[in-house]
Amino acid sequence: MNERPVIGSKTAQSACAQCGSSLSSSEGTEEFCLTCLLHSALGGEDLDTAPSPHCFDQYELVDGSDGQPVELGRGAMGVTYKAFDTNLRCEVALKVIHPRHLEDETSRARFLSEARAAAQLRHRNIASVFHLGSKRDEYFYAMELVEGQTIEEWIHHKGPIDCPIALDIALQITRALIATGTRQFVHRDVKPSNVMLCSEADGVIVAKLIHCTAIRASRRWWQRFSRRTN
Repeated sequence: MNERPVIGSKTAQSACAQCGSSLSSSEGTEEFCLTCLLHSALGGEDLDTAPSPHCFDQYELVDGSDGQPVELGRGAMGVTYKAFDTNLRCEVALKVIHPRHLEDETSRARFLSEARAAAQLRHRNIASVFHLGSKRDEYFYAMELVEGQTIEEWIHHKGPIDCPIALDIALQITRALIATGTRQFVHRDVKPSNVMLCSEADGVIVAKLIHCTAIRASRRWWQRFSRRTN
């Protein structure tokens, strides 16, 4: 039996500070991607360089060694920070909607729908959402903080995953998707960067879906899907 390695801590990735897209090697020393720089130069919105507020209700953003809030991820809808819940006295992952979406009713509704859908899913292999809130015109939700590495980070730093471990990870994520489907939700963004691998005290690797962008499937869609799988 292959020995299961212990997962290291999450490492920072090179990503655009505005849109969250990965920076190419030619952009590696820049803070923003070429698309955002061009958009700004052509008269679009100013690039978002202002510091983020450090408190959202009872959640205080955790600062890194550089004095800036620790980012766990950045995507199209918002930024996920490491935060501290001053009520429960524990660390959490806090996703905050991106400022550019605050004036867009459709984007705000999508963010709220994403949080509410994820909060209905309780499973060992899905990061739990347990609070949705707003501060002035900002929206945020708190999630279980999963310490470890994504599949994408693992492969980047350690190379291919051994077959027995990969099969076990696939089985765990399959169980998570079955649990999602049982509630008649569909996860729209399953990818290596959205699967976190963490190591328990006994060395067992647990895979968890993070950034759970689930939507409720229509009755008609669900009936067609059920007929195909039965």
